[in-house]
Amino acid sequence: MRERCHTQELALGLVLATVISALGVRGENGKEPVFTNEDGWVWHLKPSGAGADWTSANIEGLAMRLDELKSGKLLLTLAHTEEATRDIVRFRPVAFNASGQRFEFTRDSGGSTEGVALEGYLLDLKILPREEVKYLGLEKLTKDNLRDVVAPAAFQKLKDSGTQALPFPRIGERYDFELATIDGKQIGSREVHGKVVLLDFWARWCGPCMVKLPKLKETYRKLNNRGFEVVGLNHDWTLEEAKRTIAQQELPWPNVLAPTNKDQRELWLIASGTGALPRLLLIDRDGILRADILPQELDKEIEKLIEKP
Repeated sequence: MRERCHTQELALGLVLATVISALGVRGENGKEPVFTNEDGWVWHLKPSGAGADWTSANIEGLAMRLDELKSGKLLLTLAHTEEATRDIVRFRPVAFNASGQRFEFTRDSGGSTEGVALEGYLLDLKILPREEVKYLGLEKLTKDNLRDVVAPAAFQKLKDSGTQALPFPRIGERYDFELATIDGKQIGSREVHGKVVLLDFWARWCGPCMVKLPKLKETYRKLNNRGFEVVGLNHDWTLEEAKRTIAQQELPWPNVLAPTNKDQRELWLIASGTGALPRLLLIDRDGILRADILPQELDKEIEKLIEKP
């Protein structure tokens, strides 16, 4: 999922290459392995032979480059036009050994400029040595499959583990939630029913998140007595850091800390369909989700819902 914050500059003068070549590599039994996907994921580029001689090409606005780093990791840099991939919310590179065992790359960095998105993914060569990488493929998660398949499954996994989470937001439908605040209290749709509610996804490390806070505090002070409420959803990595930032910023509204365990954080983001911070969800007095909007559009939309009889 694409990030607006925490981006890392990728190499300038990048030679765009697909690093997918059909070299006819076969499995240990002489046959090519069967490559399957998790529910909701499909192949954007089906796994092909990944030998030493990589080929270079562009495929429908998508390009990749593979580099072996001195740190003992394999870096796959993916570049794609935002226009060509507008219905795709996430890519996932996958390497396979000769027997077809899969090894997923992990997201390392991301950013975009002038309509081109750059994403970096890492594979630890201690887990899968370079010479054992026999196939490479690229999975994709579409918006429809995220909403209908992957997000509900992630939400259920968190629920089964006893972790509260936000469900996938559907504009125009009721948005019910129940979460524990940093102070140990419960905050949910029942507690704020009858108010215009803003769910503010933020973190200290997210520059745009912090920039919008002074204006949001001003809006809160002006409209709170008219039925406007904010619930902060902090995405820092420790409770101490979250509490410190909340205190420093003197935030007057309740805040929830997203799971700090890496695997649970990933499920949390998937369940709520969150791929970038800041994110702002606006709920009306009847509990209906009305907008998933940018900071610059916020005041206008809040006023509209506050004035609505």
